[in-house]
Amino acid sequence: MCVWAEVDPDTPSTPRRFNVVPSGTAPPEMPGSYLGMVLLQGGTTVLHVYETVFT
Repeated sequence: MCVWAEVDPDTPSTPRRFNVVPSGTAPPEMPGSYLGMVLLQGGTTVLHVYETVFT
């Protein structure tokens, strides 16, 4: 999976962690904020994406 992000190069960077969890699998205890899902293999594989922003 590739992740593309549009960023402002003049803004300080912020550390982030992304958790990708297959559908039907329990997410980590604190997976972060839900961003969305990814469908792979014609929709037979569903992944859920979470983001944690460290301040």
